[in-house]
Amino acid sequence: MKKLFDMWYEDVSKGDMVSIRYFDNILGLFLGEDYEACDMRGICSCQHIIESDGRVYPCDFYTYEKYSIGNIFDESFHKMHEKELTKNFIIKSVTTDVKCNKCKYISLCRGGCKRHREITEDSRYKFCEASYNFFDYSYDRFRELVIRKTN
Repeated sequence: MKKLFDMWYEDVSKGDMVSIRYFDNILGLFLGEDYEACDMRGICSCQHIIESDGRVYPCDFYTYEKYSIGNIFDESFHKMHEKELTKNFIIKSVTTDVKCNKCKYISLCRGGCKRHREITEDSRYKFCEASYNFFDYSYDRFRELVIRKTN
């Protein structure tokens, strides 16, 4: 990741914008935008995965029957969004990990994607250490790019 960032940074520094979604999202956050990629936002939203039979799921990684929030042939999206199942899916996606909330990079990492926290024993973001190391490595250079872009 660091090598790829170095190559991306070198090109972007020369004015050759090479789009790598992950880096684009981080740079955008530094520029005051929100993450475009849902897995980087730190909170789920309904992505509306709709199966051919009309069943609706909140996320493409949660297309199991227990996560179905309704059926487009039976009810409106508004009604699906009012359900406790939908609200709980979103509420439970926010990290409550004390270590995460004290981390200096929480504003960048936001605790990671829910699907990468549910698979670990301590419910911590699977890529926590890797993300921390990457942000330590790249933070100043992202700031430098922002200063150049805004001047």
